[in-house]
Amino acid sequence: MEFLYNGFVLEQAGRKRFGSFLPDGRKAGKDVKQLTSGNEFFQYRIMLRPDEVKDFVRAASKCDFDIDISYNRYVVDAKSILGVLGLDLRRILTVLCHGYSEEFDGYVRRFLPAG
Repeated sequence: MEFLYNGFVLEQAGRKRFGSFLPDGRKAGKDVKQLTSGNEFFQYRIMLRPDEVKDFVRAASKCDFDIDISYNRYVVDAKSILGVLGLDLRRILTVLCHGYSEEFDGYVRRFLPAG
């Protein structure tokens, strides 16, 4: 399976090079994917409530790499509180990290949908 992001084809890792484990040793699942194309990308599928946006943006701002959050065709910077509040928070959102932070990974996993 391939993913298209900003004109680059990203392959779903979990089969050969990285196995199905993240750098900290935890297993990737259906809501957390590791994507590769030279650099590491991590994708999460999360649900956010409006009262959680401020803390989410604060946690994303602590990372020294880019983080995008999207729903359908709308992609915004996850470090922008107005951008995140402009998304439809009743839907499952996709977070694409252009790097890895164990602290942010642990934080964002709290918002994975149940099931």
